[in-house]
Amino acid sequence: MEKTLFDWRGYDALDMTALIFYECVLKVPIGSFPIGYCANSIFIDYEQGVLAIFDNEDKEYKFSLNLQVGEPLSA
Repeated sequence: MEKTLFDWRGYDALDMTALIFYECVLKVPIGSFPIGYCANSIFIDYEQGVLAIFDNEDKEYKFSLNLQVGEPLSA
């Protein structure tokens, strides 16, 4: 799922549902952050439904992370 949101250079799995990604570049706009924005890191907690972007000054910007089901992949 995160591959649709941003690219990254490295990551750490904190547990089965929480990951932190490093040197991230957004593929889609998130909040006021445009496509192409380079974030220092992005934290995702799938269990809590939270995505947090950390800028180059380590300021945190939290967003709700919602799962959406799209079109069927096969009939």
